[in-house]
Amino acid sequence: MITRRAFVAQVVSTAAPKRDRLVIDTHLEVWTIDPKFPFAHPERPNLEISAAAPIENQVEQMHDFNIP
Repeated sequence: MITRRAFVAQVVSTAAPKRDRLVIDTHLEVWTIDPKFPFAHPERPNLEISAAAPIENQVEQMHDFNIP
């Protein structure tokens, strides 16, 4: 006897095309060193940064790990 859940899972797995695993980065950290947008760490208010972390760095890392 097959359950409804198992049947649906079987139908979906055979009918749907095989895809690579989807990776979603839900924690993105980017910042700039600009007096108009002061850096404010929520847990370490006295933290001083000396380098920016622009979005271009994040995009490059995503390409390094094959994340579209």
